[in-house]
Amino acid sequence: MVLFGFSPASAGTLCSTVDNRTIVLSGKAWSGAGAITNVDLSHDGVAWLPAALEPPPNAYAWQGWQATVTVPTVGFWSIFARATDHTGAVQPMLVPPWNPGGYGNNQVMSLDITVVAPGAVQPPQPPVGKRPCWLPQVELPPPL
Repeated sequence: MVLFGFSPASAGTLCSTVDNRTIVLSGKAWSGAGAITNVDLSHDGVAWLPAALEPPPNAYAWQGWQATVTVPTVGFWSIFARATDHTGAVQPMLVPPWNPGGYGNNQVMSLDITVVAPGAVQPPQPPVGKRPCWLPQVELPPPL
């Protein structure tokens, strides 16, 4: 299973700064085994909320989904999305062993969101090891 296009409906990136704790998200889900039965989202990796899932046009088609997520406070959040297919297979939270070609990547997808107070001049700092959403998409070095 793969989730694709996971982004705020208005942004189109995997990292966004918003001034509202309630965020509308949308994307696509697919499984080579057939139809997706559930897409769930979480801001903590523990409590999962169901997304509205479009029916598949055929057994092996991408399926659209949409959900509204409210994070508890302003700050830096990683929002996770996972899919379940009709066989009951669920995307794993842990990163699977990687290969040079990138084949078989099936991990839960995430979206980094920085929620700022309306009118805030400076966004809050992200946790150590996470890149700020207002910087270009680059990898930070590991903490010392």
